[in-house]
Amino acid sequence: MIKLQKDIFNTFSICNQGETARKNKEVFNTVFEMELRIMLLMSSVPELFFSSTRILAFDFINCYAKVFGIALENLHGNNDFMYAEMAGRRSLITEAIKKLVRKR
Repeated sequence: MIKLQKDIFNTFSICNQGETARKNKEVFNTVFEMELRIMLLMSSVPELFFSSTRILAFDFINCYAKVFGIALENLHGNNDFMYAEMAGRRSLITEAIKKLVRKR
């Protein structure tokens, strides 16, 4: 379990300047994007503890909120294969947590 400790984040210090995400300005479906989404999620409810599975579930629900009856539209659009994203998303979350812990 991990718990968020800081209220303000410097997102530029998360991603090293030499990384592909910064260099090519590709952000979508990267570890850097997942780091930002994890910090946003954890800062919205700082009193909760988050496991990687809970982060995965909350992130998935946020991206496909219309399916769960929470929002009018899905952030990732309508997709018949949305549940197939879970495996890839789990590995992104694991890598993002590792990087966030290393960077404190």
